[in-house]
Amino acid sequence: MQLSLQLKDLLTRTIATWVYLFDESNKDNLPQLCMELVYEYDQMVFSPSYEQLEELILFVVQQIASTLQSVSSSCKV
Repeated sequence: MQLSLQLKDLLTRTIATWVYLFDESNKDNLPQLCMELVYEYDQMVFSPSYEQLEELILFVVQQIASTLQSVSSSCKV
């Protein structure tokens, strides 16, 4: 039981740290996400798109949350 509480704490701290990375008050350590401006099919577009970057960032949080839920579920006896 103690190990599962430690895992839960680790995952909770991981989510908090991930969220803090994108906090505007943390300007010295904001992550740099690279995008390119490309000419494609007679128009200028960003690659990857803003939506794709947002999806990637949220995917990481969802994976952590999913793991946290599975740890919580396995703790119940």
